[in-house]
Amino acid sequence: MDYKGLKALPYMPRPEVIILIVVLVLSSIWNLVYAVGIGLVIASLMFMKKIGDLTWNRYNVLPLAKEQA
Repeated sequence: MDYKGLKALPYMPRPEVIILIVVLVLSSIWNLVYAVGIGLVIASLMFMKKIGDLTWNRYNVLPLAKEQA
């Protein structure tokens, strides 16, 4: 990470900044491999949440009892 990357932090999306800081702190005090793995898990969970929120309104799922009536 360089100084230009640190200067860009205020302009980046907040979830990406959180992941970056978590991985940076964990790699500084723990193992780099585990830090990257944890960052990957956090990023994938945030991605699944974002996609779930986007697709929630697109599907009109009704209970089966209402479909038969």
